[in-house]
Amino acid sequence: QPGTFRIACQGVHTFSVDRVGMPWLSGDIYRSGMLWPVLSLAPGVHTIYAKVKTKMQTSLQCDIVPAGKEYPIIASPRFLPDIVGGKFAGDGLIPLQIANTSPDKFLTRLKVSV
Repeated sequence: QPGTFRIACQGVHTFSVDRVGMPWLSGDIYRSGMLWPVLSLAPGVHTIYAKVKTKMQTSLQCDIVPAGKEYPIIASPRFLPDIVGGKFAGDGLIPLQIANTSPDKFLTRLKVSV
């Protein structure tokens, strides 16, 4: 049966599934592990098309996992600001990685409470 999946292609700038450029999805050219576009896919065999441009040797790795029921996913940040005595040291910015796991809904309003 059809399902919703997160797909990450590392080592490429853009990629598409089953139809060239329909649409082009963001690849993870720098292999950060943080770019996971969401797609609805029917059962069966699928083809991944990728734009590859390199002056050296490169490799492509694509991972596909079920999107799950979480909407949206808020992942733990890789870098946290220093907290001294319960207060932020520096400018107090916190990086938040938020993944929209719905292929047809947009995140329009986000509220963060600390």
